[in-house]
Amino acid sequence: MARGARVNMSLDERPQKLSRREKGRIRRVVRETLAERREVRFAFLHGSFLDNIPCQDVDVAVYYEPDLDSEAQMDLSLSLAAQLSVRARIEVDVHGLNQARLPFRYAATRGEVMVMRDEQELGEFLERTWRDYLDFEPLYRATIEDILAP
Repeated sequence: MARGARVNMSLDERPQKLSRREKGRIRRVVRETLAERREVRFAFLHGSFLDNIPCQDVDVAVYYEPDLDSEAQMDLSLSLAAQLSVRARIEVDVHGLNQARLPFRYAATRGEVMVMRDEQELGEFLERTWRDYLDFEPLYRATIEDILAP
């Protein structure tokens, strides 16, 4: 399971239809906030926020400096989730990509790049993730179908 952090901003968790302008503001907040953190190598917006449907939160997937241990990554995810939720005025979930499971990495990388410190590093991560996922996906799908079969 992807390790992540969520900060509950309010008791009202009903999905909201955000305007194009509001989504643009949230994107700027996410991009600027993540760019301030040198530990963030690259990051993606993903999930329902990117679709033209109501959403109740913003999902962010972050690849941290590889030399950070998992505890430091979790601490950063919590800190970023809190900071982003306050600045964006909507609940933001932050999940680390470094140790995330392959299906999550694949889904997150289909999102929108928010920060990229090194294009080659990101390209190598994408290539590895997509190649591994496309090799794994038929087996994964067959396993799910077997589990769900009557």
